[in-house]
Amino acid sequence: MARPDSVPLSTALSEVYSSAALKHQAGRWYALAERFAQIYGHAPSKVARAPGRVCTIGEHIDYAGFGVMPAAIERDVLMAFSTVAAKQGVSGSAPAPAGKTKVVLRNVDDAKYPGTEFVIDLLSKGEDLPMPTSHGWSSYFIAGTKVSEW
Repeated sequence: MARPDSVPLSTALSEVYSSAALKHQAGRWYALAERFAQIYGHAPSKVARAPGRVCTIGEHIDYAGFGVMPAAIERDVLMAFSTVAAKQGVSGSAPAPAGKTKVVLRNVDDAKYPGTEFVIDLLSKGEDLPMPTSHGWSSYFIAGTKVSEW
């Protein structure tokens, strides 16, 4: 049995999406895995999904003093990932320095959302990670890495 605070894992898309959305969503997952393999030369180890959400009032106590509860929606963000040994490296990327981890971020739409990479010492909990000097799609990931609890 999974711990109550653990991330739920699914082994089939039918566990994640309604039957009406399954055909469209399956195409997105397969396209992501295929693009990942084109870029990195191997299939992703995992694909993570973050569902969208709606808050009709916002994330605060409403004006009548009641709490506001966000609701998950079917629109989502997908992220494929894998790890590679330092000796393998990532094509077109310099290896991480000893004792560090290199994070390489790419988007399936390279022209609109250019990729980035950064090096982090996982033991520093992101304290050594500089904040981006320009805002882009990857800034959200970098900021989340900086403040997350390992």
